[in-house]
Amino acid sequence: MGVLDFLPTAILVVVFAATAFSSRRVWMLADQMAVLSFGVVYFLAPRWILDPQTNGEIDGDHVLSARFLGGAMIGQGVMWYKLMKSKDPTVTGTLILLRGAGCVILLVLMVANRLLYSSNEHWKWNQEHLWFSLLGTILWSMGNLIQLFRVQDFGGNTVGMSTLDNQLRFDFFWHLVLAFIHISYTKGSGGLSKQFDGVHLGISQNVAVIIVTLALFSYMATTFGHSKDKRTAFTGALVMHLSFLLLTMWDVLITKNHSVKCGILTAVMSATPLMNAALACCLATKDKESEHNKNM
Repeated sequence: MGVLDFLPTAILVVVFAATAFSSRRVWMLADQMAVLSFGVVYFLAPRWILDPQTNGEIDGDHVLSARFLGGAMIGQGVMWYKLMKSKDPTVTGTLILLRGAGCVILLVLMVANRLLYSSNEHWKWNQEHLWFSLLGTILWSMGNLIQLFRVQDFGGNTVGMSTLDNQLRFDFFWHLVLAFIHISYTKGSGGLSKQFDGVHLGISQNVAVIIVTLALFSYMATTFGHSKDKRTAFTGALVMHLSFLLLTMWDVLITKNHSVKCGILTAVMSATPLMNAALACCLATKDKESEHNKNM
């Protein structure tokens, strides 16, 4: 590996050192920008980020999986950006708590995968992955934990029982099911093979961790004091599942890498939480209009 190969790692270290010990807002902004940036790259140019970290050929399945990961990261980043504007300090405290937990879970999975499968011929990840993705996850886990120890505002108010709160509970349930499907997919593969290698494993687990954090945030959002913050919790699901649907349609209708049956199953799993989120936003718009008419 040459000096330029370590440049991305050096940038991660500098950003971490400059923001991890700063204010909550500065760290969250750096974290959110990093997630959005990597999400856009994974979605638009997955080979650009996968090729340097892998050995062997990157095929269409790898590219599609990476784009799904990119869509999930973009959805997560957009939701964080909107929630950073919240006037309720418990909202940002909840974000840091779940972000820290997600990073640690992902780190444990990455270390376990390396210990179990690094000697397997289908592992595919190289040293660049060790110095970039794994080290980046370690640094971001540390950064979120540092900020977590400073947080004093957790939880929220009394658990809500409105229609919006029930939609958040459904969002929690459905995303938890989706996360278990992703995890079952990785565990049910029976080890690494040509059809399911280390790249598939790592990306699928990453998507599962993001979905779990979105699920837990939806559940905890039922305690938020402002309806606006509760509605914003659906933003991540809207962006993520819309990207999933577009990628599924492209894969089935254009590239034809997977069967129509597989595409329909994926579309149903994404369309359900997407419709729930869209309905929540529509009801929120009607509530605003009703409130505005009362004040006139």
